[in-house]
Amino acid sequence: MQMKNTSFILRAAGGSYLILCSIWLLLSSGYFWLGIHRGVSNCVDVALFCLSITAVICGWLCGFRIIVTDTHLEYRGGNYLTTRIPLAEIGRIMFTWIEWSRTGNTVKILRFVVITRDRKVAAVINSQPFKGEELQRLVRQLERLDGYDAKLKMKGKVNVSTLRMFFDLICFAMTVLSIWFILIGVMHLVTTCWP
Repeated sequence: MQMKNTSFILRAAGGSYLILCSIWLLLSSGYFWLGIHRGVSNCVDVALFCLSITAVICGWLCGFRIIVTDTHLEYRGGNYLTTRIPLAEIGRIMFTWIEWSRTGNTVKILRFVVITRDRKVAAVINSQPFKGEELQRLVRQLERLDGYDAKLKMKGKVNVSTLRMFFDLICFAMTVLSIWFILIGVMHLVTTCWP
C-alpha cells in the first residue's frame, strides 16, 4: 500500500458548537441578568440549567473525531465509542441513507459509511458535526489508496445497532426540546424585560 502524508485529525466544526451552544449561552446570560439585576425569582436556577445544557452539548461534540494515520482510520462518535479500520481493508467511503425500523416505521438518516474491500460496512459515521470540506478532503485522501474502488457497492443494507440509534434519537429529542426551551426562554425574557 502506497500512501504518504495521510496523518490528520477531523474534529467537530466550530460552527457546530456555535449553532448548538450559542443560544443556550445567550439565554443563560439573560437569565443571570434578570436574576441578579432585576431580582426575578428562580432566574439564576434557569441560567444554571441553560449552562448545564451547554456543557452537555459541548461534551457530546468533543466526542466526535476522525483520525487517519499511515496504518488505520479511526472514528469516535459523540458517545465516545471508537471504531478502528486498517487502511488496507478500506474499499470505499461514501454517503448513504441508513434505514432503521423498530416500531413498524422506517427512519432514514444520511450517514458517511466506510465499506471494506469485501463489501461489508466497517463504520457508520455521523457526518453532521464535521465540515463538509474536511470530509471531502478525507475522501480524496482515501481515494489514493491502493485498491480503493469508487464503484464498489456494499452487500445488503447497513445494520445499525439499536443502542446507537437510540443515542441518535435522544440527541434528536434534545434538539427538539432545546428549540422548545429556547422559544419559551425568549418569550419569558421579553415579557419580563418589557412589561
